[in-house]
Amino acid sequence: GDRDDDATLEACVLPDYDVGLLDDYIDDILFFFDTSHAQCVRALLSLVQLLPPGVGQAYFDAAVVNGVLCTMLSLPSPPTLPVYYGAVISGLCKEQPTLPRALGRAIMYVYRRAHRLDLTVYDRFVQWFAHHLSNFDYLWPWHMWHAVLATDDGDGDGDGD
Repeated sequence: GDRDDDATLEACVLPDYDVGLLDDYIDDILFFFDTSHAQCVRALLSLVQLLPPGVGQAYFDAAVVNGVLCTMLSLPSPPTLPVYYGAVISGLCKEQPTLPRALGRAIMYVYRRAHRLDLTVYDRFVQWFAHHLSNFDYLWPWHMWHAVLATDDGDGDGDGD
């Protein structure tokens, strides 16, 4: 894979059962704190204390981002309104300086696979991403999406089909 994907997996020393436990903790926190995104953010960030020594911050950030995005994009609908997950992601980005990098990787992962997504998932993702960008002054490495501008039809593959 490319270097950024490898960095996401940096220091991933958790056994499979621990990965499942971390995912379960993330799901439970999202569920139990659904009335307060600020408390949810604090609880999610506290999970890092449960990880064994040697587990990198990049791995933790990627796990949290993955957990929140997967729940927000779940079909037929997420357990809570999508705006809650957007508030959680925004809060995580503001409270954890390393997390936006993991979020950027996740967004690029979804972007590269957008043509394969269920229409409902795609629409929910686009709405969330537009709202997220508006909360962060539309800061994004737009040059990475230059191929979309180079096409006549906007499909992003640069072939014009």
